[in-house]
Amino acid sequence: MVVHALIYIFFNYDKPGLIKGWAVPIATDTAFVLGIVSFFSRHISLELRTFIIGFSLIDDAFAPIILS
Repeated sequence: MVVHALIYIFFNYDKPGLIKGWAVPIATDTAFVLGIVSFFSRHISLELRTFIIGFSLIDDAFAPIILS
């Protein structure tokens, strides 16, 4: 969660109106993770896929708290 926010702040630091949207990229990471995992599913073990998707879901569980 912190990495997404820091990347957003890095690119929008000098734009005062956009700096308030730092929490928006946090909600989109699960879609990217699922896409990447499905693309590389033949090369990733079942245990690693389970861990990555589980970690992403836990990360998204905190997104509504941050967005509100």
